[in-house]
Amino acid sequence: WSQQWQQAVHLLGCRLRGPQRRMSETACISACSKASQWQAALAVFRDPHIMRRANTRTFNAVLSGFGTSGKSGMAARLITEMQDVTVEPLWFVAPDRQTYTWAIKSCVLSGRWELALDYLEEMSERKIEGDDGHFGDAAEACKNGGQPEIAEILRS
Repeated sequence: WSQQWQQAVHLLGCRLRGPQRRMSETACISACSKASQWQAALAVFRDPHIMRRANTRTFNAVLSGFGTSGKSGMAARLITEMQDVTVEPLWFVAPDRQTYTWAIKSCVLSGRWELALDYLEEMSERKIEGDDGHFGDAAEACKNGGQPEIAEILRS
């Protein structure tokens, strides 16, 4: 991934048209995120042409970079922004299970256990069922944030 993200950004400059455009934008952002280049992923995402067409997958591609880098504050801001986006009249971008996967993962490295628990609560409110990965990552965030008792409760 160390070289591929740069190639993806270069190819994105070729400006594909139609449905392939959105797929290539998301793929480019994903390549940057997988290469731990969250800044590049965010820069591509912030392009006004991309922002105008952003969907849940596009947001999740950026969030994956934040998740693997422990950028929980950035993830929280992006999720808030995501919920304020209207792409077309009456069509909103909504967080999904993958959104919360990356958001909770971002809390592990930073030890932001309260935020991880908030995400679990949001998932419940939105009727998004969490799995062992969500609870395990939230427990790890609790442990890293100095809350081993809460981590044990989440693991049981």
